Amino acid sequence: MDDRQATATPVFRRRRILIPAAIGGVAALVAAGYLLTPAGPATTVSADDYRVVNRDDVVSRVMVSGTVAPQRSVTLSTHLSGPVDRLNVKVGDHVNAEQILATIDVSAQERELDT
Repeated sequence: MDDRQATATPVFRRRRILIPAAIGGVAALVAAGYLLTPAGPATTVSADDYRVVNRDDVVSRVMVSGTVAPQRSVTLSTHLSGPVDRLNVKVGDHVNAEQILATIDVSAQERELDT
């Protein structure tokens, strides 16, 4: 054996032992720190650090352009003729099935039937 092999072997053996020992020591420190750290928040919140809010509607305005079109159009017709006595809806109102939209003045037809 020459001098280089004789001196290199103990250093190599020390490294083989020291590196795993150092890694194990660091792992033990990390585990101890994790286990010794108290659970839960570390700080308390004072009364000046928060505010109580009330529930409210959020109002936003968005400017858009476009065309408004009806979902469906229907033509109304009747066998009666005469002036409209009363109009129960306005342009743009939503209407329901069987809702009375207008009343026709049929007094002239009723007079004809009476005679």
